[in-house]
Amino acid sequence: MTLPRDAAPPGSDTPVPDGARAPALRNENLAIVFTDIVGYTARTSRQTREENARLLAEHDQLLLPIVRAFGGRRIKSIGDALLLAFRSPTDSVLCGMAMQDRLARHAAERPGSERLVIRVAINLGEVRVERGDVFGEPVNVAARLEHETPAGEVWLTDSVQLSMNRAEVDLEEVGTRELRGISQPVRIHRVRTVDGPLPYGGAALARAEASPAFLDRMLAGGAVLEPALRGAAAAGGWLTRARTSLAGSRSLRRVLVVLAAVAVLLGGASAIRASRPIRRAERALARGDSEAALSLLEPLGRTAEVLVLRGRAQALAHRPGEALASWEEAAKLDPSALESGAVLAVLAGELGGSRSQAAGDLLARLGGPGRRALVEATRSDAYRKRWAAVEALRRAHAEDAIDLREVYLVDLRARDCDVVVRAAGKLADLGDARAIEPLREVAQRKGVLGLVDACEAPAARAALKKLEKR
Repeated sequence: MTLPRDAAPPGSDTPVPDGARAPALRNENLAIVFTDIVGYTARTSRQTREENARLLAEHDQLLLPIVRAFGGRRIKSIGDALLLAFRSPTDSVLCGMAMQDRLARHAAERPGSERLVIRVAINLGEVRVERGDVFGEPVNVAARLEHETPAGEVWLTDSVQLSMNRAEVDLEEVGTRELRGISQPVRIHRVRTVDGPLPYGGAALARAEASPAFLDRMLAGGAVLEPALRGAAAAGGWLTRARTSLAGSRSLRRVLVVLAAVAVLLGGASAIRASRPIRRAERALARGDSEAALSLLEPLGRTAEVLVLRGRAQALAHRPGEALASWEEAAKLDPSALESGAVLAVLAGELGGSRSQAAGDLLARLGGPGRRALVEATRSDAYRKRWAAVEALRRAHAEDAIDLREVYLVDLRARDCDVVVRAAGKLADLGDARAIEPLREVAQRKGVLGLVDACEAPAARAALKKLEKR
């Protein structure tokens, strides 16, 4: 999904060295990269939500290992768009070239309707980093340049060209453009393409695929080991026949034992590597280190488990809007993945606030655990929270899960006169005898100086009369 031309480019996390904690506010000179999938909006209109989720997972699996191989960091995903940051401008350009080559190689193996095509735009400058978000003109320029970049190409501003190692990349000038919302014209360059199956020649891609960071990320997802395991499984029939025909051969038996051991070790290594980042992210969350958790989860695919953990890390980093987006995506894949107490507590805490409706509706979608959290919230001492929970249950047609009399009894303890008056009237209409004693207490309330009745006292007495007549 290309960002709207009138939209303000989003702020986001910035890369920090592994093991370091980002200070609350600092300035850094970074290469900012925007990518997006060409034709994504039209494509998603023809697909189911599950197909869209698989498309984005495949996109991340193909590209994020390359980003990491060149020392980059995914700042955030915005639908199909990636916002990335690099400390080295040269590496940012090489990364863009490698991503385009990898998608070209991938497209050669797929029918046209399943191919992924992206555009890559890069700018360089000093950005303000605050609480995991980046702000400033360099981010805005990169976002606007992405709208100008043709499909399958890598475009960059003059600031990148002047700072990078030109010996490593063949550039040609596009010219000067007026970018929407940017005060000064921007000089633009493009990376020159070459003839052949890979538009950028494959050198940058080969460098990425030879890096330890790339191999580690690929192994973490099982993308390297799984083909080997499938090959071992396919060879199983041949091995069985060979063992039968040459059962007397001691040397062959030794070979078979070794091959079997390798297959077992590969399977075990794949399972261990796939689970290791998730377990480490869970430990990082347990010690309150949201940045470490997000870094570990960054290269992983959009599975429900990963999205739930990512949302927890975003909530811990005081980014509740992003957390809700992650959890909503996870709920589409597997609602049961959100049934942890940590997630339910955060969602319940949003009730009554600016994200109240989204949080309430998500809780209602989670079945029993989510609805129980909403029912518990109806007993909260916070008026906005308890009524937000009530409204969420009503929207989910689950009013039978609550007893409104209990909610109105809680309202009688409120300090707001209007709230108490409304509750007294409702309890009288419901004919609830449990309200008689609480109403008597309200009827005896006095004002600040104790000389006159409190404003809610007459309503409480009227409600008592109505109840006593029943």
